[in-house]
Amino acid sequence: MKGSLTLLFSLLTAPLCGAVEQEYELLLQYRGFTHSGQFEGQDQNQFLAGFDAKWIVPLTDNQELVINPVGRVDSMDDNRSQLDFSALYWIYFAENWQLKAGIDTVFWGVAESNHLVNIINQIDTTYDFDMETRFGQPMVSASYLFDASSLTVMYLPFFRPRNYPSPDGRIRTSLPVVDDEIYLAGASETSNDIAVRWSTIIDNLDLNLFGFHGINRAPSLVPNADFTALVPQYSKANQFGFDAQLTLENTLLKAEYLYTNGLSQDFSAAVAGLEYTLVSGFDSPEVSAVLEYNWDERGKDADTALNRDLFLATRVGFNNASSSELLAGVYLDTSNSGQIWRAEYSQRVGEQSTLEVVGWIFNPDSADIQLQDLAREDGLSLTFHYYF
Repeated sequence: MKGSLTLLFSLLTAPLCGAVEQEYELLLQYRGFTHSGQFEGQDQNQFLAGFDAKWIVPLTDNQELVINPVGRVDSMDDNRSQLDFSALYWIYFAENWQLKAGIDTVFWGVAESNHLVNIINQIDTTYDFDMETRFGQPMVSASYLFDASSLTVMYLPFFRPRNYPSPDGRIRTSLPVVDDEIYLAGASETSNDIAVRWSTIIDNLDLNLFGFHGINRAPSLVPNADFTALVPQYSKANQFGFDAQLTLENTLLKAEYLYTNGLSQDFSAAVAGLEYTLVSGFDSPEVSAVLEYNWDERGKDADTALNRDLFLATRVGFNNASSSELLAGVYLDTSNSGQIWRAEYSQRVGEQSTLEVVGWIFNPDSADIQLQDLAREDGLSLTFHYYF
């Protein structure tokens, strides 16, 4: 740690090559639930304040330092209060290759309903149950650029455990998840994981192939000795897969596939579907229909609720002065009658602000054990972002 701080200090105090790019964001969020909490300490109203700052510091013509701290404070859930780095890295650019060292957040995948292959950064489940919020991952990565493709190799020296709601938090399992992680043989927080990703473009096809060896980011949750809490259990695994998107005239065909071995059970999982543009125009709203199917070989034994689920949604871009957008859809469990409804609306407010409104309804089937815990967690969130 001392060596890392010394390196960071030397980079920050080095003569700059150009102006520092700066971006700042403040956010305020209200989250309300239609039902009182199932457990003691849970409120029906929840408030959060946060910030997101980013500096891009040019060191030389081909070197930059990127600093992106994020933080938030929550009124109810201590685990939802965070101070972290989404990015803190040095990057060197050459003509057809680049080298990066530090902390970064990367995104893999093309699907709308489930980011199945987005396996590098750990998930923070406390911010939103859509699993899109990620922690920064320490890494050293090197990328080589070919004519129409690229190859990236990542070394990930440290593992970050998944963050779950506290006992006072909402949208959680009936038994709270504690921080006493268990690492099985070969796994530890100093994980020395490795990932390789090859990306290419073939006409209208975007194709990405990858391999990963390291700690599986999704833990098994096992009861503790007195059955009062769940304990995350992490194991080493090998994962291979791809994501692909084919662009046609008014249709996007999307697919993600992930094979995992090295855990108690080897398994495959996939999500595939399409997005079809129904109406498009410069002066009228753009309306699209989204259809995707999520499949997991383990079925109901999977550690995800999306194992035999159909996703149907509509996306509307209003093409107005406020850049208003709407995505509304439903997850339908094809093995029973369980449903998850979700709608997201956003628009610009003035020149420097946006407003996001998200609503959700859980309608579990009596046989759906995973969703039964969320039967009283229907709610609405309002988030105001101010950029400067």
